[in-house]
Amino acid sequence: MGKQYITRRQVRRRYGDISDITVTRRVRRGELPDPLLIGNRHLFDVDELDEKDRQAKAAFQRAQAEPAKHVPPRLQNGVAPIRSSGRRRKDNIEKTITRE
Repeated sequence: MGKQYITRRQVRRRYGDISDITVTRRVRRGELPDPLLIGNRHLFDVDELDEKDRQAKAAFQRAQAEPAKHVPPRLQNGVAPIRSSGRRRKDNIEKTITRE
């Protein structure tokens, strides 16, 4: 059996009804293989799309398995700071205004 190709519209549907420009951007970034241009139609090789999908899935799983490379300073001890309501700041502003 020969290679199977799908149209740009079918690629858009395959990836969740993404826009035409998104397909173009993903091709430019290398996330999708270059299409074959026959006449005025862009045709994508199904096997190449499947391979790109496998590569993306493997990269995602590797990223999930690795610990975070950077932890924001406010979370280094594992506890997020308690956010104030801003009332103290408002009171300080009022005091500086009344002093003048």
